[in-house]
Amino acid sequence: MTLDELSPAKKDETETAYVLYKDLVKLKKYNEAFPLWKKAYYGAPAANGSIKYQYEDGLAIYKYFYDNTSDQKLKSSYIDTIMSIYDKRVECFGDSAYVAGRKAFDYYYYYKGEATDDEIYNLFKQSIDAKGKKADYFIINPFSKLMSDRIVNEEISIEEGSRYAGLLLEAIEYGTNSGKNKEAWEIINDYAPARLENLEGIEGIYDCNYYQEKYLELFREDSTNCEIINKAYSRMLWGKCGKDIPALVEVAAAKERHCYTPPPPDGPLKKAYIAYTEGRYLEAVQLFEDFVQLTEDPVKKAKYNLLIGKIYYGDIKNFSLSRKYALESAKYAPESGEPYLLIGKL
Repeated sequence: MTLDELSPAKKDETETAYVLYKDLVKLKKYNEAFPLWKKAYYGAPAANGSIKYQYEDGLAIYKYFYDNTSDQKLKSSYIDTIMSIYDKRVECFGDSAYVAGRKAFDYYYYYKGEATDDEIYNLFKQSIDAKGKKADYFIINPFSKLMSDRIVNEEISIEEGSRYAGLLLEAIEYGTNSGKNKEAWEIINDYAPARLENLEGIEGIYDCNYYQEKYLELFREDSTNCEIINKAYSRMLWGKCGKDIPALVEVAAAKERHCYTPPPPDGPLKKAYIAYTEGRYLEAVQLFEDFVQLTEDPVKKAKYNLLIGKIYYGDIKNFSLSRKYALESAKYAPESGEPYLLIGKL
């Protein structure tokens, strides 16, 4: 319903309510604004067919009511109305993907406990499924958190996690390069990329193209640095890149030229180092752990527990296990500060 669909008298009354309530909302006099807003909103929810601030104002009024009562029944009633305002906006103006994101955002930040994490996650999915790389900036951080937690806790499949991690990275790149909402994208870039990078430790989330694009560029920026060469080499293998692709051939040549070290003697340590170098991080951890269990030397127990902790930190991105092995290392080398340096990064 728009103003033009009303009778002349009703239109004049509703237009006046729009003007009067708006002034009160600007002053945050929500209780006084409420009856006038109701008259305006319910009289002509689409206003003149172009303005949409009546929905935002209604949301602000009901949020004020929600925040200022301890009555749970009232709170639930306010939430129902808030969601109905969003639904009315879709009915009048469309853009259901934007509204799904707004609903999820509000539940996540303002109305905790009023919707389950699964319900919020699915609303975010509905939004990003429709918008793709043009996803609204305000969904990126909370959706990154919910999605990555679900991957880590094995609540969603690797395939689903891979899809949405990729979409989020595309959206961050697109939004950052758009030149719009610069301050918001700066905040996003301080959080979401690191959260998504931590998913590198879960096999199958990112494919060879991801690792090749990221780590080949890193390698070419410092192509004689052994730490970077070894990281680029093992990460691309972790991402299931074939050893015969040009990128890996290039990195392997640099590794041979700049980073050759004599292999350790045959045994579990040699197998562990080979597994690590070839990006088989989980296998490497198990082999290093096998060695720690076999050796009686406290110095070696300290060294290789710490190495396991570093692999969990830097490669697998499992920070709780990284802490566990750093503390285990400290038990065998209490005078060493290295385990605590690692813990300090967590």
